Amino acid sequence: MSDNQHNSASFEQNDPRSSSVPPFRRENVGQQSGAGTDAGQGPRADSGDNTKSPRQAFLDYVWSDRMADWLLVYVKRNPKPYAKTYLRMVGKRKLSVLTWSFSAFFFSFAWFFYRRMWLIGVLLMAIPGLLAQVSSDLSNGALVAIPLVAGIMGKGMYLNRAFRRIYQIDQTTLSDEEKRTAIEDIGGVSYVGAILGGIMLMAIYGVLLMLLGGALPSEIIETLYTRPDFLQ
Repeated sequence: MSDNQHNSASFEQNDPRSSSVPPFRRENVGQQSGAGTDAGQGPRADSGDNTKSPRQAFLDYVWSDRMADWLLVYVKRNPKPYAKTYLRMVGKRKLSVLTWSFSAFFFSFAWFFYRRMWLIGVLLMAIPGLLAQVSSDLSNGALVAIPLVAGIMGKGMYLNRAFRRIYQIDQTTLSDEEKRTAIEDIGGVSYVGAILGGIMLMAIYGVLLMLLGGALPSEIIETLYTRPDFLQ
């Protein structure tokens, strides 16, 4: 099995929630019948060749089996789409590849909240409102463009963020078990973020539908601030 297949198998063959999966073993990145060699054979963040540039040391680490192990811990839920994207990155030796995510397309900033990319989610949510202060056409264009950009770039942005955060943690002097805990804490998903993002997304779509129906901005604001009859 090639190194690229090893990396993909990390995601596709193991469940990080299962206590039967030992951390940092070759079978985590290859077939379950592997010899049990330490997956850390790939370059550790703190043990690279001193003659390499920081950029090259980082890239070598990203393409290593050790990164594949850590990504399994980081992603947690629904890892297969990210495994495919990561495998393409490894094959092309590029951090940027074109992908497609229906979840990121349909839910845009709510998806970023779900994947705990808070800053990007807030920016995507705020851009149409900020542009509306300049031009309604710009704002409408952003509302069309943002889902497309999220769908095309979402998974790549997520993985690149994971690469940087995992690399930073693996540079520390923590034990592997402590690193595992730290990566679990910063990775995974946020159900609270997904719920809040979903509520805000529905509110935005509701306002858009009212605008398309011919409602004036003043009427929309009045509607938003009117208490429902059952609360009066």
